[in-house]
Amino acid sequence: METRNTEHIISVLKTVPTLKGLEDHELKLIEPLFTQKTFHTGDFIIVEGTQGNTMYIINRGAVLVTKSDRKGEQVSLGVLNDGAFFGELSLFDNLPRSATVTAIEDTSIFMLTRTDLDNVFKTNLEITNKIYHNTLIEIFSRFRKRLSSFTFSQYYLREKNEILSRINRDLSSAQEIQQYFINTESGKHKYRGVKHTFIYQPSDAIGGDFINVKTEGGRIYMIIADVQGHGITAALVTGVLKSAFVMLVKECGDDPVQFLSKLNNHLYEVINSIYATCYYTIIDTEQKKVIFAKAGHHQPFFWNSEKGNFRTINAKGPGLGIVDDPVYSITELPYNGGDKLLFFTDGIIEQRNPEGDMYSSERLHKAFKSAIQAGKKNILDSLLLNLHDFAGNVEYEDDITMLLYEF
Repeated sequence: METRNTEHIISVLKTVPTLKGLEDHELKLIEPLFTQKTFHTGDFIIVEGTQGNTMYIINRGAVLVTKSDRKGEQVSLGVLNDGAFFGELSLFDNLPRSATVTAIEDTSIFMLTRTDLDNVFKTNLEITNKIYHNTLIEIFSRFRKRLSSFTFSQYYLREKNEILSRINRDLSSAQEIQQYFINTESGKHKYRGVKHTFIYQPSDAIGGDFINVKTEGGRIYMIIADVQGHGITAALVTGVLKSAFVMLVKECGDDPVQFLSKLNNHLYEVINSIYATCYYTIIDTEQKKVIFAKAGHHQPFFWNSEKGNFRTINAKGPGLGIVDDPVYSITELPYNGGDKLLFFTDGIIEQRNPEGDMYSSERLHKAFKSAIQAGKKNILDSLLLNLHDFAGNVEYEDDITMLLYEF
């Protein structure tokens, strides 16, 4: 068996777009996960159309990359040699392989599977966020290149259809990757007696709404954000927000004003043509209070179970990425057992029915109160059903996101 060259593997990993920005100590956590295998001349390494979950790095040797044309004949896309890599996006999406790779001489290859990489993600949020951000940028870059080629090929139907197929694949990859890194499924979680439930339904293949929750030291740190628009650009911004959230919670998570100010500056500097609204909230389970900080987002609904009415939340502040020196403030409110706190994005209240009327915050407020007073066990499901009944056969115009805390 060939001697493993750790430094060589790490040097190659530094050239992989999805791993850009990882420090040496982070790459050293990933490098041992690669297993080594020799493929002989003529062996298929990956086959077009099959499912895959493995990335490959050529240690020594050469491979031929081919793809089927419309007649089913194999077209050569090129030869890869020592240090080249392929299959990296299969670590994150579940799409079929887009090409066939065949060894054209005895070839030693290092392989990394999605399962092995998952183990790193579960224990290292910083690596997870960097890779998520890089992967969406890579997809966005490929998408823009496809779109440019699509424009220049508008008079050539065959090329146009092929490029359109690749664009659709890029969109599918972005959707898979967003779902892989951000838990966008409905979920229920409980921490120190506080339960949170959320629902997320993107209007497009990939959405611009974002939720993240971190628990530590008796506190629950939460952000809910709504990025302008949707699609790949919005998804890219959610990647920026996710990376920044994890970093800033560690740095200044207990100071909501500083947190939002730094988050705003980060977004303003990185992508200054896109804005977002958000709410940043800290739930202190020891002092039984909620600390609110707002950046242009809709006010949540806070149900007071003891008095049977809603508390008023007066947090103020402009949206993220609009100005470079915003002023934010906080509001603190106590909570008691039985209280409920609902956050939502504007896709819900701005949804229209067949008559053109908006659902409105008033309707959501009323439906929320009715669900509580009726003792509904699944309040978010009840609210979603109410919205569906209102919208009828009208397609959803924006992402639908709700987050509920039950104390």
